[in-house]
Amino acid sequence: MTCSVSGDKRTILLSESLKINTTLTSICLNVGNIGEEATRMLGETLAINTTLTTLKVYTDLKGEKARLLYDSLKTNSTITKLNLENANIGDEDAAIISDALKVNSTVTSLNLQYNKIGYSGAGKIGELLMSNTTLTELDLTNNTIGYSGARAISESLKTNTTLTKLSLEDSKIGDLEARVIGESLKINTALTILDLSYNDITEEGAKFIGESLKINTTLITLMLHSNKLLDEGAKSIGESLKINTTLAILWLTENKITCQGAGVISDSLKINTSLTTLHMSYNVIGDEGARRMSEALEINHALITLSLWRNDIHLTGARSIFESLNKNTTLTVLELNYKDHLFN
Repeated sequence: MTCSVSGDKRTILLSESLKINTTLTSICLNVGNIGEEATRMLGETLAINTTLTTLKVYTDLKGEKARLLYDSLKTNSTITKLNLENANIGDEDAAIISDALKVNSTVTSLNLQYNKIGYSGAGKIGELLMSNTTLTELDLTNNTIGYSGARAISESLKTNTTLTKLSLEDSKIGDLEARVIGESLKINTALTILDLSYNDITEEGAKFIGESLKINTTLITLMLHSNKLLDEGAKSIGESLKINTTLAILWLTENKITCQGAGVISDSLKINTSLTTLHMSYNVIGDEGARRMSEALEINHALITLSLWRNDIHLTGARSIFESLNKNTTLTVLELNYKDHLFN
């Protein structure tokens, strides 16, 4: 059962009912401004509640009110999903949440996307990951964690053995941040999904990520779409695919990759046996890039999904792809367009 609540009176009523109710598993706090007393009562109730598994907070709780609510996680033993998306959380609030989760042993998913967490708050989250052994998913999408924040989180990944999914999408990650993240990936043995999309990683940062992929043996999904990799960045990632044997899903969409970068990716696909999904849409590989990809498709027996939407491919390039399918026996999903023709 799920309950959505707003306003002080309703929050207080909810607190009272949770002391008796034995079926409610999810609540969503969606209030403009909840008072301190109502927050205190709810926090006290959550601390002893034994049925809730999901807590969603879409409200602005600051200072003492934030502490009153989130400190309940220190003793709550059933909540596994904590969704604080777009809750106006800043560095101080992130510190309060991190301190609570250092004690908590049940929360496995923490959603902090679309907040105002900077390098200081990210640093506290990094400290949390150093000691926490239950969190498996962390989403920091659309925050501004900066180099210091990225370094703190990256350092924690060198010792953390439980976090499997990390999103740093649109978090102002550039080449310096990519470097420290890459270093952590050489050591980390738990992370399987990493989202670095919509950032400012260039070909320089891609070198560090590529080098880490030659060593990492656990990452399964890597999202690098909407960065600034260009051909040199694509080449770095492509070269790593000749060695990596675990990456299965790769997003390189919208990185201004031309036929040169596509050529290196194609060469790697002739060798790689683990990649099953490749997204390269919204680049500029053209007919020559399509021809190079078709060469790989004739040999590759692992790829299942290939996305080449909006790549300046004309009939000649499309024909190369289609002809390669006569020999390919594994591809089941092809997304391709040329001129006004769409295929999927």
